[in-house]
Amino acid sequence: MIWGAIRGGKKSEVVVWDKKCWGSIEAKAYCDNVLYPALFPFWLEQSHQVGGPVLFMKDGAELPTLQTASFLLAQYKIPWPASFPDLNPIENIWNLLKTVTAARNPRPTKVADIIQAAKEEWALISEEDILHAIGSLPERVQACI
Repeated sequence: MIWGAIRGGKKSEVVVWDKKCWGSIEAKAYCDNVLYPALFPFWLEQSHQVGGPVLFMKDGAELPTLQTASFLLAQYKIPWPASFPDLNPIENIWNLLKTVTAARNPRPTKVADIIQAAKEEWALISEEDILHAIGSLPERVQACI
């Protein structure tokens, strides 16, 4: 599992789940290893920069729905809309990440190599890539309507 966030032309650091160190994906481990160190700081920084609310939207991947994570999200008053992959710009970024990672030559096949390649390719995703994904939202909304 891999997590990251986008806003405007910015992206958070990417977090790859470390099963050996963190165990299975449960709410406390998710909060301690993904939300607290990576996603919340990015979300809060962006909220302060724009001087207003920034929507925290999850993609189509399942989030640990245990009470700890739910309580934490409620505590920070984070809006959590229903997952709608066609309307979530980060889905375009995940598709780009998968495509460029798989297109590497030689193609990474071992888990450690795939993780390293994904981290390297995430670092190469440009502001333009992110702005394009976000900018395509009106067209995708019209297509859904």
